[in-house]
Amino acid sequence: MIKTIKITNFRGLKDLEIKDFKRFNVFVGENSCGKTSILEAIFMCYSQEEANSLIRIQNFRRTMVIPTNLSSIFYNFDFLTPVKIHSNYDEKNIQVQIQPKTESESISQEKFKQSSMLEKNINGLNFTRIHEKKEFNSHFSVQFNGDIQDSTKSDEQLPLLALYLPSDIEQWGLKYFIDIVRKEKKRDELLGYLRLFDERIIDIETQANSVLVNLKNIEKLIDINFLGEGFKKYTCILALMLAANQWHTRFCVCIDEIENGLHFSSTQKLLKSILKLSKKLDFQFFFTTHSLEFLDIARKILNDESKIFKVALTEKGIKTYSYSQNGEAYFTLDRIDPRGENNEN
Repeated sequence: MIKTIKITNFRGLKDLEIKDFKRFNVFVGENSCGKTSILEAIFMCYSQEEANSLIRIQNFRRTMVIPTNLSSIFYNFDFLTPVKIHSNYDEKNIQVQIQPKTESESISQEKFKQSSMLEKNINGLNFTRIHEKKEFNSHFSVQFNGDIQDSTKSDEQLPLLALYLPSDIEQWGLKYFIDIVRKEKKRDELLGYLRLFDERIIDIETQANSVLVNLKNIEKLIDINFLGEGFKKYTCILALMLAANQWHTRFCVCIDEIENGLHFSSTQKLLKSILKLSKKLDFQFFFTTHSLEFLDIARKILNDESKIFKVALTEKGIKTYSYSQNGEAYFTLDRIDPRGENNEN
């Protein structure tokens, strides 16, 4: 499992180190305090997509990938200072560095006195990962109309891979995981978990670009979108876990705003299901949430396998404070609001 991560000069995170992760990790705090950026940093560090992971995190935020928008990757929009991420898993170290890519490939403080001077020469990003003392490089270039060109990746095979689910589940991702589940003959197992959510479920299938659900007492197949974001999220997470067996590796899953679309009863079902599957499959989870209800349910179901981190903006920048699930140190619902407000009256 991932034990620590240190993030430097990424988005709003100038210098942040988080230690002692557990199997289930929850980040809480005010809006725009850096919770999502932490998930993105974990994803980039352990993603098989390498440089393409940078494109994906921009897409998750619905930000067009063009040269003038690439500065949002860097703290204070400073191209001259590279993004650095260092992490430890299973006593092994992994490092990532992200720098701007220019046509000349030459970036120096002497040549570009200001970041704005360098920005005019940017046409992409370089991604370097050092893992077990081996260096792997990849990059991409992008045109001003958003066309991605010259995208590369290394042949590195990580023993631990990160997957990222944004707050809104993408239809293509859901379809992809369900297709794998059916191919790997795990359909019945998935349906068993789906019936815990909705006992009317008979079957689930994919057609063209759609995911269709067969419900009892309804003559036609129903597009999964009509069953709500909560059911889509539940289905995607469980299908993802069942599909992962085919890759023969371990996974960490980053889920932004996990509570979106989920009723408290559905949240209970989801956490019980992933806890059960996690005992069979080697998964680690990182969640963000604004929900007091989710925290209370997580405390009861996940117990000491989980840890909660409050992300807060301080005079020294963004920092995290951890809380165990036991005793007075727990992130108690009557003392601290997950949105960042203290409630100690």
